[in-house]
Amino acid sequence: MSRRRSTAPSPHAPPRCRARVSSLRSAVTTLSTRTGVPLLSRVAICVLLAATPPLVPCALAQPAAGQPAAPRFGRPTLRALAGLAFGTAYAEDANGTTVSPGLAPLVGVEAASRVGARTALTLSLRASRPGATVEFEGAGSREVEGGGVTTVDVVLGAERLVHDLVAVRGGVGLLYLKGPEALAPFRFNNASSVRPLLDLGGDVRLTRRYPLSASVAWQGFRYGAATVADPIDEAGLVQRWTVGVRYGR
Repeated sequence: MSRRRSTAPSPHAPPRCRARVSSLRSAVTTLSTRTGVPLLSRVAICVLLAATPPLVPCALAQPAAGQPAAPRFGRPTLRALAGLAFGTAYAEDANGTTVSPGLAPLVGVEAASRVGARTALTLSLRASRPGATVEFEGAGSREVEGGGVTTVDVVLGAERLVHDLVAVRGGVGLLYLKGPEALAPFRFNNASSVRPLLDLGGDVRLTRRYPLSASVAWQGFRYGAATVADPIDEAGLVQRWTVGVRYGR
């Protein structure tokens, strides 16, 4: 004896599939009530149902129960940055002598991964080599070039699109600062060339056709300790600005 196949929709089927099965069942009931030969009507409906494509493709369009959700992070994209960097004094001694960075070219690369429609996580690496300018206090004093300062920062941050063409970002990272040992701030250097870093910035898209944006960032870190091991007065919060263009999505 053959077992009758149920036409009841599966509770795991997507809403569209359940609605389709319900409409077919309703058609069977209506036809069998309006005609005088319910048996023949049911046979005709069974033939139509057999010719109808199965519901499997509809079910496959939805994730099966128990399967993990799709990955939240998008595929990382690479961006390139080129611009200029400048900042405030690294340190100042008791005689009023300051050591400051000059204006310098800056290059960088950044990886970004989308975690939402308007949000991304970023990991950036930027480098520049400004010249250290020594300025003495007093009448008739002049500036002296003290040599190059290798400056490299790595920042992990988050980026938020606040407008179709405007994004803001913030992050924390580490700054590597290495200058001539003949200059006091780099000779003492608190026994380490690495400093914690705070980074805030934004981008403005310059054209819709190409992923080219104007980029600006502010960075802050502390330098100097005014101790016996490092007798340079603190410059407080040393500030650094970068301006340039960024290419990449």
